[in-house]
Amino acid sequence: MEKLKGFVVNGLKITPSGGVDTTPFTISGAASFKSGAKDANGNQISVGCLLRIEANAAAGALRVTARTMHPLCSLSLKNVVVATIRHLL
Repeated sequence: MEKLKGFVVNGLKITPSGGVDTTPFTISGAASFKSGAKDANGNQISVGCLLRIEANAAAGALRVTARTMHPLCSLSLKNVVVATIRHLL
């Protein structure tokens, strides 16, 4: 979990959410990602993201939950995290 937390915090630049997790087997955090898309003023659009990774050691399973206002951003964030988990294991 520490390697994964390091990737989430340092690699994805997601700020851990303090006081949310009651177990060391859960990682929660939030970030704002700038997309390549521009708004009407020509500024990059920022997308708020929430991420939660829960480990169930007894079942040998992980649950990755990503939430954003844009479904494709949520899917992309989840896919990056899942691919990294597979690489770290």
